[in-house]
Amino acid sequence: MLPINRPAEALVFVLLLILTALICLALRRFRRSLVGERSRRLEAEVALERTSAFEALLRALSKAQTRAEVGHACLSELLPAASIASGVVAAVSEDDRELRVLTAMGYADSESAARYTVTLASKTVLTEVVRRQKPLAFSSRKLRSARLGDLTIDPILDEAEAAIVLPLLVTGRTIGVIVLTQPHVAAPDWAEGELLVGAATRVAAALDRATRFERAERARADSDAFRIQAKIEIRERERAEAALRESEARYRALAARTTRLYTLSAGLSEAVTLAAVARVIVNQGKVVVGASAGSVALLGEEAEFETLYAEEYPRELAEASQRFPAEPGFCATAAVASMAADGGFASVAALPLLVEGSPIGVLSFHFTVPVNFDDSYRALLTSVAHHAAQAIDRARLYEGAQRAQADAEAANRSKDDFLSIVSHELRTPLSAVLGWATMLRGHVLDESRRAGAIEAIHRNATRQARLIDELLDVSRIVAGRAPLDLQEVDLAANVRGAIETIMPLAEAKGLTMEVAPLPEVLVVADPHRLEQVFVNLLGNAVKFTPSGGTVAVDIRRADRAIDVCVRDTGRGIDAGFLPHVFERFRQADGAVTRTVGGLGLGLFIARRLVEAHGGHIRVESEGENRGATFTVSLPHVEGRAAMLRAVAADVSVVLDEQSSAAEAPPPRRAAAG
Repeated sequence: MLPINRPAEALVFVLLLILTALICLALRRFRRSLVGERSRRLEAEVALERTSAFEALLRALSKAQTRAEVGHACLSELLPAASIASGVVAAVSEDDRELRVLTAMGYADSESAARYTVTLASKTVLTEVVRRQKPLAFSSRKLRSARLGDLTIDPILDEAEAAIVLPLLVTGRTIGVIVLTQPHVAAPDWAEGELLVGAATRVAAALDRATRFERAERARADSDAFRIQAKIEIRERERAEAALRESEARYRALAARTTRLYTLSAGLSEAVTLAAVARVIVNQGKVVVGASAGSVALLGEEAEFETLYAEEYPRELAEASQRFPAEPGFCATAAVASMAADGGFASVAALPLLVEGSPIGVLSFHFTVPVNFDDSYRALLTSVAHHAAQAIDRARLYEGAQRAQADAEAANRSKDDFLSIVSHELRTPLSAVLGWATMLRGHVLDESRRAGAIEAIHRNATRQARLIDELLDVSRIVAGRAPLDLQEVDLAANVRGAIETIMPLAEAKGLTMEVAPLPEVLVVADPHRLEQVFVNLLGNAVKFTPSGGTVAVDIRRADRAIDVCVRDTGRGIDAGFLPHVFERFRQADGAVTRTVGGLGLGLFIARRLVEAHGGHIRVESEGENRGATFTVSLPHVEGRAAMLRAVAADVSVVLDEQSSAAEAPPPRRAAAG
């Protein structure tokens, strides 16, 4: 410490302290003034840089005309000014459904970023900015996860360490966004984003102006295109008017053809049957096309044409063309010219009749004078052929509907007859069973008659069971559930087994069984089903042959098959019923009071089983009371055994008809129809 001995020294010391404090205070204030001046100078420099950046951005935006140019100008000026590594400019589509990137800059794969498009209905960061109309920013990936966890991160933001998305607003509507990203560097502080906000405002205005400019350019281009198209159409109209004036006479002739074509259409609409339609086609078609003769021929199932109607042809040519094969080259020029020359005609037109692209026949017109088949005349011929094809198809459908209706009515009548027959056939043995059972139950029979009653009950119950077995067998066959156990079978032994089954019935009726020597031949078949076929045929012969008659069985070897013939001298079959012999529930005598029972199923079952074995069955009869001959043809075992064994597990009777009969286990014994 300084020694102070006198008051004057103390005063001097105090004054020095005060002077020192004043000097320090002055220095401090001077330093603060220097710091403030430096801060103001820095702010002025920042403001100057911002102003320069704004001016550069405005200059670039003022030169941009399209939206892509606006995006490029924005990113080119904004990224270096804000020290941002990469960014994109995206715009809302005109239908307000998508957000599409216009320009991408600074990305490793800028082309992929420039192709990015997102629907506004999705919930991503970019679409959320469009909806909220407020900026979204994050300074690190952790902040992004915390703040934007419920939003899908757009691919252009996926690799960014920091990013900001600014909406581009025009009159309260978001027309796009600016996305600025900073990957793998120190994250910027987005709080001081006055430059970015101001830039967004100006970019929005420029983008809106560019959008309107592009719309105006498109409208101008469309207007130019419409103007060019209008000029083209005016020239085309002038040419059309000139052509119309030049061909007025030709069009008057075409009007006359149209009138005749309308008459043809009216006639076809009134015709219903196929014959009537064919007659109208030829009669009216000749008038329409100016032909001298015409014909309509339809294509049959055997690749053969059949002439429905022909008019004004020489008799020899008409008779020769009633039926003719559908050979290649039938409509060739040489063949058509040859046909025309044979009939004394100078020109001919052969037109295919097509329905849904498929040929159904040929329409032919012949002319006695040469004809120029130009495009208009060809169009007329094609129109006539089209009308004719449609009318023929409609007539065939009508006749098919008529036949289907007749078949349905016949099937309905057949169903009623079947119900009547079934009820009668099932009730007859049931009545006998109930009668004898009632007598046994009432103890009205003595011991000598009880055995006969039991035998009658058993006989009638067996008959009823046989009838039910037939119904169930038909049900399985129609449903395709009758499997075949195929194996090599001695046909002669199988036929002998069937004869032994029927022999007691034949002897009881007083019939003679003539069996020719049966050669041993092998066939691939199900032995039980094959025996059922012959039992049905023999039982049918025994049933319809009167006492004293003959039933003969013979086996013959043909070229490709083995024929088993069952011949009888019984009632025979009427020629009108012969095509219906093998149908279900069909009997020549369909009355309930007929003398011979049965459901009419034995022959149906036999035919289906024979067809399932790859064979066929046929019947011949010279008429009533002159007997009938049933022939079963089965293929040889050679060439078929290996194939049939391979598919034996899957072989079943495949039928075209349907039945409502209930499914049941296979019958215990073969039954005759």
